[in-house]
Amino acid sequence: MPDLSAATDVELERRDAVLVAPRESVIPEGHDKYVWVKTGLGLRKQQVTTGPQNDTQVVIQSGVSAGDVLERNHLVTKTERD
Repeated sequence: MPDLSAATDVELERRDAVLVAPRESVIPEGHDKYVWVKTGLGLRKQQVTTGPQNDTQVVIQSGVSAGDVLERNHLVTKTERD
């Protein structure tokens, strides 16, 4: 018998009209979580409240707005902070 395998995606929950971000964009610091938001002058550190997450995405409940551009995997130096 040949080697048979399959890959599936199972949707366990659906939420409409929520903001989602890549998990690697969210930086935990103690009990708080932050993202780096791109601005016209560079980057701004912004505290966020998160909700449910999966392996790749996290729901952002507050702290950013639709249309904000978030930095992924960013190593920040002092000169880049607003």
